[in-house]
Amino acid sequence: RGKSYKKIGFQGARIQGAEGARLNNFFFTYNVPVLYSCILNPFSLDPSKPGLPEPGLPEPFMYVMLNTLLNLLFPETCPMCQCQCKNHVTAPICVDCWQSIIQYNGPHCNKCGTPLVSDCSTICGECLREKPDFEYARSFGLYDGALRKGINLLKYHGKKRLSRPLSRLLIKSALPETDAVIPVPLHHKRLRKREFNQSALISKYMAEEMKSELILDCLVKVRDTLPQVGLRYKARVKNIKGAFNVSNSSLIKDRKIILVDDVVTTGATIRECSRTLKKAGAGKIYVLSLAHGMSD
Repeated sequence: RGKSYKKIGFQGARIQGAEGARLNNFFFTYNVPVLYSCILNPFSLDPSKPGLPEPGLPEPFMYVMLNTLLNLLFPETCPMCQCQCKNHVTAPICVDCWQSIIQYNGPHCNKCGTPLVSDCSTICGECLREKPDFEYARSFGLYDGALRKGINLLKYHGKKRLSRPLSRLLIKSALPETDAVIPVPLHHKRLRKREFNQSALISKYMAEEMKSELILDCLVKVRDTLPQVGLRYKARVKNIKGAFNVSNSSLIKDRKIILVDDVVTTGATIRECSRTLKKAGAGKIYVLSLAHGMSD
């Protein structure tokens, strides 16, 4: 039984081909908090409501009953404030801490989205030196607080149910018209170790909401690289150069694409991915990420 779970978890998290159907069946049949999230679909359809009932309105009977049941069966403590998490849509992060996540609206590079210190600047130095192949890149917020905790819980602690409310944060942003959604891929060694690609899970919900095609077997990472965390910009560029390839250019030929990543710091990864996609014939490329980290 354990082996069966691991096989489905590994293959399903890739959400590719026939295995994608197996993921959906497993994900929504056996993961109770995710099933609970799906039952709350009326709230999911409005991007302004991140999976929670609208304040001031009475909670539906089904919502109250399921929430009470799940609090009894799966009690969780919020890692931010140490209070009991009473809503399993964003568990283990409580509602108050989740609602503290705010969109970054400060000065930023109009091209790559890097936060800037002054409104007087519109383009960062890196984009002036080398124009990226994407139209623009935007992050929902800064890699800090509850947003950072939510991403880390998803990415490093396997809280895959958070991919849905996290994806809604991006859906709240102004999204460009697009033909397809593509996640930044993981190398198969990293994927086997982590058992899922967090960017692919987020992309899945985004594509559903946007009614766009989700493409997972096209952009692939062909070379295992060192983790980008802790590397300076030049080292990141060298580390990631030539690491990606397009396996089937017909899937992206002249199509408008949203490239999805979880965290962007220096932008070296998204630049290399965009360069690879553009070289293979992609049309306009837009990059969306949950958070923008600050480089050293």
